[in-house]
Amino acid sequence: MYKYFKSSMIVENLQSIVEEGSIGMAYYYFDISDDRKRTVDGLLSSLALSLYTCSPCNHTAVDQLYMRCKDGVSKPSGQQLEDLLKQLISGFKETYIVIDALDECKEQQELLKLLRKIHGWQIGQCHLLVTSRKEQVIVNSLQHVGLKEIDLSLMPVDNDIKKYIDEVLEESEGLNSLDLGLKKDIKELLKAKANGMFRWVACQIVALECCANSPAALERTLEMLPKDLETTYDQILERIHPTNGMHAVKLLYWLVFAIEPLKIEELAIVVQINVEKNGLDDKERLGSPNDILKICSSLVALNEDGTVKLAHASVKEYFLKEPRKIGTMIIDPCDGDLVMAKHCLAYLHHPRKTGKGEYRETCTLPGYCGKLWHRHVLACKNEAAVKSQILMACSAESIAFENWKSWRKDVSSLVFTPETPLEHAAVSGLLETHWRFR
Repeated sequence: MYKYFKSSMIVENLQSIVEEGSIGMAYYYFDISDDRKRTVDGLLSSLALSLYTCSPCNHTAVDQLYMRCKDGVSKPSGQQLEDLLKQLISGFKETYIVIDALDECKEQQELLKLLRKIHGWQIGQCHLLVTSRKEQVIVNSLQHVGLKEIDLSLMPVDNDIKKYIDEVLEESEGLNSLDLGLKKDIKELLKAKANGMFRWVACQIVALECCANSPAALERTLEMLPKDLETTYDQILERIHPTNGMHAVKLLYWLVFAIEPLKIEELAIVVQINVEKNGLDDKERLGSPNDILKICSSLVALNEDGTVKLAHASVKEYFLKEPRKIGTMIIDPCDGDLVMAKHCLAYLHHPRKTGKGEYRETCTLPGYCGKLWHRHVLACKNEAAVKSQILMACSAESIAFENWKSWRKDVSSLVFTPETPLEHAAVSGLLETHWRFR
């Protein structure tokens, strides 16, 4: 979180000096919660778009590439995007590029190769700043390009954390109304135990807000402050009410393992998926989509675009490290893609129309399941566990195939439009599975 604050400050400072037309500025963040934002092509496309919008003079280069790609029918290659980026950078008097969280890119070798290539362009007016956790692969790969390294872990952060605690407590409706003596005790205790972790402080404040109306509960919470983030997340799971346990497990599986983020309304439907019945259970419907934020507490956050994400990269690391318990139920990282495959296939088997006669295509969850269920099947390497569901999805007469075909068509970028079950299996990489199960 500290690194994120520093990156935001750097971007804000750069934006204040950008002169329209003469200075270019681009920022990219490898977002661990969205697989689409963890690729090199995604980085190149975003940087190009940012620099394109900085100056009208750059429009010609982008328009020419657009025409070469048959007016957007085909996607530009990685080499075409690299060439475009080089041309755009050269078009400014000065160009500033900030790339945040290199360690979250899922194509690290390609990314490191690109960074070395950008350095090799020797464009004097290009200023590049990258941030990452100190992973040896990244350090070794970039040590020969003459970059200046700043180790944030060696910088004093105590004053920043104190300022953060003071500001958050003042803004908190529940904690700001406490008497001055108690507020002072809370501030001193959080500052003393923070150990440089902004994220740890943020989680403790959420926990304290939940019991701000009870002095006894507040005192117990302060006495039981966890020593580190892992223990903090253990406590958050322990506090999930048993009646919400099943919902929490489903939601967290999707938030940790989904390939693309979902809007809060779509995640609200996820809790209704019933794998045993191959459909939705209306009895599990949430009172409001916002209940998700209450159930998962400080483990999740709501984006401005309405999608839900894990609140911090450390949350995903926590769940990927080892199995975690919520009551008697377990979230096992080894089962992540299998659970996702079962959920997607169960949703595909549900009738296309809702009880109100509306088609389910009005939300994006059908698009996710229709486009991506096969990727979870392939990733779990255990197709046999969902054999019957796959066979039904590949049966021309089934509701599942009709949904797959319809929903996939709505979101597909394929030039070739598959029609038969065999064609759909072929373009999904499931042809071998299809024949083996027949």
